[in-house]
Amino acid sequence: MRTAYVFPLKVQCLCELPVEREGASSRYCCVPFCKMSSRFNSVISFHSFPLNKETRKKWLHNIRREDYKVSPNTRVCSRHFKGDDFIEPWTPTARRLLKKGAVPTLFMWSDSTSPPKRTGLWKKRRLDHQAVHL
Repeated sequence: MRTAYVFPLKVQCLCELPVEREGASSRYCCVPFCKMSSRFNSVISFHSFPLNKETRKKWLHNIRREDYKVSPNTRVCSRHFKGDDFIEPWTPTARRLLKKGAVPTLFMWSDSTSPPKRTGLWKKRRLDHQAVHL
């Protein structure tokens, strides 16, 4: 008689796992709705969570993942930080580093990063027409 073994399945988020692709490691942003990957993008930088507990708590709150388990591979991409949050590198090949205490604040759900609303074609023509006749 054979014995069947059942192993519990452990599901992990893609952003926790570095994916091996042709000898290189790809990183993923753990922010909800962000699909940024380092696989095809060398301009975006990926940043580990801070070791400071208070700053880490702010990061988790801002990215809306308060009960999230952060691993050493968990990253947030540079698109979620303001330009002045970075220490610019001295050479073109150096890595971009975050300033101490920098917190991600730019997200799809925040007003600061949403694209400006487009005016409909007919409304735009009406506004242009009114401007010409003033």
